[in-house]
Amino acid sequence: MSEIITWIATRRLEEGDDQVFIRLVDATDPNAKHIVGGCIGGDALLARLLYARGRMVHVVVPADRSKVDPDWRLFCTSYELMPEGTTYRQRDERMVLLGTRLIGIANRPEKHGASIYLDAWMTVRIARDMHRPVEASVLRP
Repeated sequence: MSEIITWIATRRLEEGDDQVFIRLVDATDPNAKHIVGGCIGGDALLARLLYARGRMVHVVVPADRSKVDPDWRLFCTSYELMPEGTTYRQRDERMVLLGTRLIGIANRPEKHGASIYLDAWMTVRIARDMHRPVEASVLRP
């Protein structure tokens, strides 16, 4: 069975951040399946990069669609919609459950004051609690 990589990434991207995403995507096994969250920013960039490389991309779309990439359906090979009333945390738990490891891309280090509340670090902590291997990259250390 090939690897299933769950990705979680910041929604706030700056010029040049795409190079980090490209490097991380290109370092993965071409036969791996990928799980992404369907939101704007990092999720959208990852879906586009992976899909353009012919990778299998499964999108887990949150119930709260306010931050979802309007073009998410164009860059996936499969998807699921979280039920109405579920939270981002529940979406992230589902994503981690589907994968065999997690790659997280955050704006700031985990111990940075604002980072405790950010989705990327919350998902990293969920993956650690589920005993999944975690690779975390920080865009602005």
